[in-house]
Amino acid sequence: MRFIHVSDVRLGLDPESEKSWGRERAKEIKETFRKVVDMASEEGCDLLLISGSLFCHQPVSAELAEVNRLFLSIPAVQVVIIAGRLDMLRGNSPVQSFRWAPNVRYVTEEGLTRLSFPALNTTVYAASCRGTEEKGLSQWMEDCRGLSQEDKSAVRILLLPELPEEEAGEEGQKEWGKLLQELSYCALGGGGQHRELVPGKAAAPGALEPASLEESGVHGVYAGDISGVSGRLIDLRFIPMASASYIPLLAKVEPGTGNDELQGLLRKNMEERGRQNIFRLRLWGMRDPEVRFDLRCLEREFRIAEILDETEPEYDFSALFEEHPQDMIGFYISTFRKSGGQMSQLDKKAMYYGINALLKTQKKEGGQPEA
Repeated sequence: MRFIHVSDVRLGLDPESEKSWGRERAKEIKETFRKVVDMASEEGCDLLLISGSLFCHQPVSAELAEVNRLFLSIPAVQVVIIAGRLDMLRGNSPVQSFRWAPNVRYVTEEGLTRLSFPALNTTVYAASCRGTEEKGLSQWMEDCRGLSQEDKSAVRILLLPELPEEEAGEEGQKEWGKLLQELSYCALGGGGQHRELVPGKAAAPGALEPASLEESGVHGVYAGDISGVSGRLIDLRFIPMASASYIPLLAKVEPGTGNDELQGLLRKNMEERGRQNIFRLRLWGMRDPEVRFDLRCLEREFRIAEILDETEPEYDFSALFEEHPQDMIGFYISTFRKSGGQMSQLDKKAMYYGINALLKTQKKEGGQPEA
């Protein structure tokens, strides 16, 4: 029995909407999910498991119909969907009355629901988010055992939108381990990064596409094979699927670094990592006090979510003091000077910012700042 496990697709999400490329990201999220659905068919999968937050909001009927058309295109694949926190499953949700394709099961009931697939010798125990909010891990283990006592299926899968907090301590974890041994696979949601909570037994694929700088790293789906006879997980592998990644770039500058040189360095680094990705640029180091970095031209070429300029001007404080011995600049420098000329990093920052402000004031007023 072959499956694909995806989570936190978040259809309808419009990340970086204020950017010129924001609409492209919204389309990419849809397109990536379409690729997952196509892959489920092309790879001959039996099950497509969606462990919560298929949408980023309570979907309306038109959105459900659009997704349903995708599932209609893969009739041989059984699709099991549970609601996550972002789906906002409520009593009046359109999903409650929506008529899905014959191969789709969307769990709307409270508590753990048993879904049987006799042709696959498989049973899926699934719960949507509204059924998990008040329960701890111990209760889910009890419910799962209760449903599976008379279950003769070889393949048993537990599908939850996230792993509930455990209140039973070490003993509860032991019981959780025992339950996992009775299961073929535990498919979890919850967003963030992909992770195998228990190698070969329990995994969460994380968000399908990143939506912020906090979601850097590789994003995709888990694919696995389970023996239809023994019910054992034979293979579990993570497959990258996201069309873009958030990539932090750190650039060190020196007093001799010019604006054109810095632009060239950053342009080369972003080209190497791929124009489809989204970058967070952070500049640090000491710069020439007369240099100001302007990277707006790069923002027109690449997807740049944020630019942090943490550089500090490299002042020659001795020369400044000799030039301004009797005015506010000289007084400010002498205040921070300590025995042996040693200053803490905090003192240095205060001196840099203070001198910078005084010099700006002097230039603006066209004279010497008085002490």
